[in-house]
Amino acid sequence: MLKPMLAEDLAHFDRKPPWGSEDWAMEIKVDGIRLIWTNEDGGARYYARSGNEHTGRYPFLAGLTLPPGTMLDGELAVPLGVSSDAAALTNRGQLVYTVFDVLTMDGHDLRSQPWTARREALEMGLFAGVQRVGLSEVLPPDEDVARRLMEAGHEGVILKRRNATYQEGIRSWDWLKRKATFDVDAVIVDCEGSPSKGSLGDSNGWVCLSYGFHRDGQLIRSGTVGQSEPREIQQAKVGRVAVIRCNGINAETGALRHPRIIRFRTDKSAEECLL
Repeated sequence: MLKPMLAEDLAHFDRKPPWGSEDWAMEIKVDGIRLIWTNEDGGARYYARSGNEHTGRYPFLAGLTLPPGTMLDGELAVPLGVSSDAAALTNRGQLVYTVFDVLTMDGHDLRSQPWTARREALEMGLFAGVQRVGLSEVLPPDEDVARRLMEAGHEGVILKRRNATYQEGIRSWDWLKRKATFDVDAVIVDCEGSPSKGSLGDSNGWVCLSYGFHRDGQLIRSGTVGQSEPREIQQAKVGRVAVIRCNGINAETGALRHPRIIRFRTDKSAEECLL
């Protein structure tokens, strides 16, 4: 099965970022599950980024149909502000499939067409009246707008070169992602395993640490963070306050997205780490 095109990290872009460029467009980055939606044998089928079929996992998608020979690329997620913990993704009624690219339409392969042509094809009313399916929002590539979107809680933005073709299965510099990052103070709840050994045999961190927050006077375990550096992490102890860098936080559970411990704090008590 086709594997989707992926974006490179803007932080690694070796040229001037294309903010303000008329040759680029910007979309809001949706934080969910990447799915290829296609019509096969008269029925809708859905494939994950790995190529595994997920048609049966999301019943509400099963009834949605596409014109024969049509294949779309998009993200299945809950809207901003709605709890989106992984356990709920399979059955929550708030799930929406956001479409941001079309690969084939009515049997015509559009992957060699520029992004602008593919976007025009998507905007021809294909989803008019279809519940819980929508188009990604396209904005000018403005850095201030991107910053405000991330401050409002969005995971980030994707910058897309307007003349870019769809490059199947590769991470391309024609798509650039900028993800929001946050530093969160959390409490070490448990130290699981033991300090791992580096290639030189030096101890450079615990295999896995559990973190949490206080809510209503109780310490709640919110998730785990695998850690191999920096070496100071081997000083992790239950009850210590850690500064954890992440790409987002679940306001309901405190689970952090892509957490990484930066350092520990001695000037803040565990009781001050509130969810």
